[in-house]
Amino acid sequence: MRMPPAVLAFMLTFGVTTHAGAPALGAQQADVAAGTKLRFELRNGERHEGRVVSLGADGLEAAFPGNGGTAKYALADIARMEVVSGHHRPVLRGATIGLVAGASVGAVVGALSYDKPDFFVGKRSDAAAFGAFLFGLPGLVVGGVQGLVPRDRWQEVRLDGGAPRFNVRSLPAGGSGVGLALAF
Repeated sequence: MRMPPAVLAFMLTFGVTTHAGAPALGAQQADVAAGTKLRFELRNGERHEGRVVSLGADGLEAAFPGNGGTAKYALADIARMEVVSGHHRPVLRGATIGLVAGASVGAVVGALSYDKPDFFVGKRSDAAAFGAFLFGLPGLVVGGVQGLVPRDRWQEVRLDGGAPRFNVRSLPAGGSGVGLALAF
């Protein structure tokens, strides 16, 4: 069955425009309240984590709980900044990972422990399935409980309005040379 060209053109146009606009939605300038937890990276590669004291057109003032001090940074010196926008609990993700990991280990253990047929396990694949069940069930529970622990949800804050600029930094870990990147 052939798709009419008008429908194909509409789907392609809709997909491209939706995909192109999606990154801009999350990267809009956000109002950041004082006391908000943040993490940011300076253009020289230093990373910091603390709380917002003030954020304005002149710069960022951040408090660092580790030493109790504050510091001011010009917005031009900040390459990337993220703030906490809430918490989430990835219970389903943790339970799924626990189930898959437990069942995988259980299947291998069950298959390797097979010796001879008995009244419960008739062949090696039965032993693998039984091992997957025995190890997968606790993995599901442990992963689900681990997923109950709340985690921060981070949102990127756009500071520069998308102005193009060049970033120059030295290469990490003893590399010789200079890296050059165009950011816009």
